[in-house]
This record gives sequence, structure tokens and C-alpha cells, in this order.
Amino acid sequence: MKNLRNPPCISFGSITICKVFFMRADFTVSGYERFWESLSSLGPFANEADVEHRLVAPLLAALGYKTDDIQPKVPVSLIKGTKKGRSFEADMVVYAGLPKNRDTSLLVIEAKSPKKTLEDAKDQAESYAVALRTPVLLLTNGVDLQVWQLQRTHESALIFEYNVMRLAEQRPRLELLLSRQSLIRQIEVLEIKKVSAELSFKDYKLAELSRNEQRAIARRLVTELGDVVLSTSMMESYSTGALIIAPSGYGKTVLCKQLMEQAIEKSFYNFEHVGAIDFPLFEFAQSNCDVMDFICQRIKAKQAQISLASVRSSVLRFGVTLVCDGYEYVPYSLRSSVDSKLRLFKRDYPDSQIFIFSRSSMPVRLELPCLLLEKLDSQEQKNMVVEAMGKEFPVFGMPKFLTVLSEVPLLLSRIINFFMVNSAFPSRLEELFEHWLTQLSEGFTSTPTTKIYLNEAMLLIADSSVKRRLTAIETYHRCRTG
Repeated sequence: MKNLRNPPCISFGSITICKVFFMRADFTVSGYERFWESLSSLGPFANEADVEHRLVAPLLAALGYKTDDIQPKVPVSLIKGTKKGRSFEADMVVYAGLPKNRDTSLLVIEAKSPKKTLEDAKDQAESYAVALRTPVLLLTNGVDLQVWQLQRTHESALIFEYNVMRLAEQRPRLELLLSRQSLIRQIEVLEIKKVSAELSFKDYKLAELSRNEQRAIARRLVTELGDVVLSTSMMESYSTGALIIAPSGYGKTVLCKQLMEQAIEKSFYNFEHVGAIDFPLFEFAQSNCDVMDFICQRIKAKQAQISLASVRSSVLRFGVTLVCDGYEYVPYSLRSSVDSKLRLFKRDYPDSQIFIFSRSSMPVRLELPCLLLEKLDSQEQKNMVVEAMGKEFPVFGMPKFLTVLSEVPLLLSRIINFFMVNSAFPSRLEELFEHWLTQLSEGFTSTPTTKIYLNEAMLLIADSSVKRRLTAIETYHRCRTG
């Protein structure tokens, strides 16, 4: 285990803060994991500065705070009677964002030498919390750690106390009480707090999650070296993103929705984090926007009050996951421009991820690892059936030609749908596609004549879109002219 007694440090205000790598929520091997594991052997601490340096700073980082959130040695003016008292300094104050004032303060921290008791520090820290209007105060002397919650009576309540060496045992509870997301949720219900609505992407995230309510199974992807990667671990395995290659019908669009859901759920309670953007490349290519403007447009469609400045600030701070579908539909004349804009975006916002989905015949000139989305194996087929029907197929009754088709997710979904409607499998391929077209047309037509016209229109569109995607205007004119 790496020794954390002397981690690299940077100057931060008038004190020294440990330089740590800020963790994304689901990383399993990181400096923060090592921090929690090392707590049992971290002491003893020499003095107050040592407690701040080796315990408090890494703890705040492990709880999701960045150096921009933390202000050391904050002046506090205490009022006694009708007179303003002399100025004091809180060791550290943690804020929800800019501006750093009483409207955005989250946590007051008082660190003491191991030789001092926390009882001596409590009154002082409580007076700071009252003056700064922080809902929570944290006290530690490197031996014990206490968390107090400020009450409306100004008499704080002790809500957590534990020995520092055994603190890892209480990690879930400590994260629930003190993580950045948790404290921001707490202050949202306090009338005295004013965290700007413009900095919150909550409405956008809720809209995207409701739009993407599609349960999907885990899929296998293969790297260029032949290693297998599960779709459920792609975000953690590929921090910069990846190029996902698959033929039509292999489930690229479903996988896009799965990635969107994973990215938004991962960052959901951090409402200042955009999370993820559904980034259709065909529309982007036609828009003549740069990447950031297009991101803002996508968000404003769900949450109109968001500004470009707030989006840019969030992406600079937290990064964003771009889920880019349909590269093969981008016109050849526009691909160089799309590639260039995406490369510039990755350079300017290095904490972001870009996942691009394309057909196998359409390589992308971006420096991204390539993954091949595999056809469904027998277990994935079974999982997909159970997910849709709640039970397995009677496999013994399935015609052999359907067994081969079931390797393609789109076709398997059609087979499942046919079986759910008819309680039997199609005996001919034509039955399967006729059922598919019938279901498609039922929502649009009511008479035999209009159904005939619709079928003719669909055949015309299918023939015309073999080589490239048609725009809405082109589709309209093709149908009008026949």
C-alpha cells in the first residue's frame, strides 16, 4: 500500500492542502480507496497542521469536494451583545459553489491538536457555524471525529462520533452525512440558502431519465486485442471514451440509451454536473454549431433557463459524457469538420468522455480506442427474452431459421414481440416482417386504402435510404413525387 504520510502538496491560501486526485463515484482503485484503507495506520498526528494536512484534506477530497469548494482560514466576526467582536478565523469552510458566502456555505471544519479535546473546540466551531450559516460542523483532533448539525435554536446536535483509526467502518454513514451531494440536498430545503437555480441541471436530468426508460441487458464488446468488455463497465474502463462499431440492428441505439442512463444516474445528485448529452452526429453536422453551443441547445430543450456560461462552467469543472450516435449518416463533406470540432472539444475539456457509435464500414479519425459490439450469445438472448417477457421462450418449439436470426438484437426483439402477440413463433420469415409492418402501420392508418399508400411509401423510403439517411424534407418530397 502506498504511503500517504507524505503525499505531494500544493499551496492553498495560507495553509497547505494535500494534492489528491479527485475521484469519480464508482472508481474502485484510487487514491481515495487507499485513503480509507490507510486510516487505521494514519496516526499518530504531530499537531493541528498535521491533522489538516493528512486527515482533513484527503477526507474532503474522498467525500467529493474539490479545492475550489474549500476556503481555508475564513475570517469570522462574532457579535457579543450589541457590539461587533474581534475577528476570528475558521480553519476551513466548505461551499456549494460561487459566490463563496453565507448563502452557499455547507460545512465549518475545526481541526485541533491531538493533545486537545473536542469539547474545547465545539463551542468555538458552533459560533463560527452560526455566523456563517453552515448547517453542519466537523470537529477532529486526529483521534476522534465528530459531526454536529446546527439547529434552529443554535444549539447543535451531535449526529456522528467515531474514532479516526476505525473511521472506514463508518464510511457509508459519513458519506451520507457529509458528501458534497448530500449536503447540497440538505441546504436546498433551507430557506436561508440560495444555491442558484441556474447552476442546477436537475430538470434536464429528470427529463433525460424519463425519456430513456428502456431496460437493457449487459452486452459484450471486444477490444482490438480481443479482450471482452461489458457495456455496464464501459464508462469506468474508458475514461476518455471509445468508438463502438457494429452493423445495423446490433443494438447501438439501445446501448446509447444505456450509456446515457448510466452517466446521468452516476452524477444525478450533483445537480451542478450536466452528466451526459445525447449527441446525434447527423444533427450536429447540419447545425454549424461548435460542440459547446450544441450541448447547450440540447439542454435548453429540456431546461430553458440554463445559460451557455453555466453549461461551460459545469463541463470545465466536472466534464461531460457525450453519447454520439449515427456517425455513418454524417455526409462525407462534413466529416472532417465534425472530427475537428470533437478533437478541439476534447482538448479544451479533458475530463469529458466521447463515445461514438458507427457502422463497421465507417471509421472515425479520432484518437479513441475501438470496441466491436458482438452479436448476442445464448446467455444474452436468454437475458433479453426474460427482460421483455418475464420468462424464457419454449426453445424446443422455435424454428431453426429463428435461432440464427436471434443473434441480432433487432430481429430478436421482433421475434419476442411476435410471440407475445400470437403465443407462437412465425413459421416463415415473411410472417415476421409482415407482423412488424402491420404493427408499424396500425398507429397511423385506419382504412385499407391508407394502409396501401403507407406500405408503398415505406418501400419507397427503404429503397431511397439504402446508401444514406434522408432528411425530413427529402423524405417528404420522395413520398410526394412517388
